[in-house]
Amino acid sequence: MIPPTRVHILHVHEKVMGVIYRSESKLTPIDEIERIEPVRLKDLKGIAVYYEDDLHDVAETILKLYDAKSKKKKENSIIRPTLHGLVQIFANLVDACNPDTQIVKRRIQKKNLNMRSTVKFDDEPNY
Repeated sequence: MIPPTRVHILHVHEKVMGVIYRSESKLTPIDEIERIEPVRLKDLKGIAVYYEDDLHDVAETILKLYDAKSKKKKENSIIRPTLHGLVQIFANLVDACNPDTQIVKRRIQKKNLNMRSTVKFDDEPNY
């Protein structure tokens, strides 16, 4: 199969009275789309928000839970959070009433990781 050379990028603009208004861009060459490398679990080692490797431990648990959920529902898709999503999950686990995402983001920034990256297992292929 020949890989696609162009893709449609869908932009969600706003939700007004329950209706989502969208606009679709023209075909964009794939080489113009920013490639964001995934974050591997090993990349989260050494980050200590409250204790050593706490973010890594939560990330590993979340990935396992997502896989278990997909397997139970017999889904063929693989669900992976972004680093930004993982920060939200982590902060909510620590304090659901007053989640502090900033403290987590500050620790991640020290490692220069892209918040839009997908979090994956170390041995998981890039696809």
